[in-house]
Amino acid sequence: FVGSSSIRLWSTLTQDMAPYPVIQRGYGGAKLSDLAVYSERIIYPHEFRAIVIFIANDISGSEEDKSPQEVARLFKYVLKTIRNKYPDTPVFWIAITPTASRWSVWPQISEANRLIRNVCAKDRHAHFISTDFAFLDTSGLPREELFQPDKLHLNANGYALWTKMVRQELDSVLRE
Repeated sequence: FVGSSSIRLWSTLTQDMAPYPVIQRGYGGAKLSDLAVYSERIIYPHEFRAIVIFIANDISGSEEDKSPQEVARLFKYVLKTIRNKYPDTPVFWIAITPTASRWSVWPQISEANRLIRNVCAKDRHAHFISTDFAFLDTSGLPREELFQPDKLHLNANGYALWTKMVRQELDSVLRE
């Protein structure tokens, strides 16, 4: 599991993914541009059956934000780097989850998700894990009860939803 603080803060990840063994490589503030530069250092030393990625800091509402197209290009580059050493290893991308703290840029985030989904669709070993349907209420707004008070990071209930979604995808692909 590689990615930003949401991966780093997932304190029950090992238990939630059991019996799959977990290598937790999350770091706060991660951006896809970081992973593009450091992916060999972060990923290559490990042997694994699959890799799960979640990075949500490239579009946050700041002046340094990347465009959805740039985010998709960076993901494509990271996927290519992974494929250089692990050509057939399943790669799972957890969609950037809608949050109240970044709701003002949700249209751009949603577009980045759509573009990354398209990249995954072109690689038979890449899988896009949708999250928006579970994290939006009936009004189409982020379900604040799934987040910590910062309205950005998941709480135990949010991680329980992620666990269900990620496990379902892992089981579907890895048990084939």
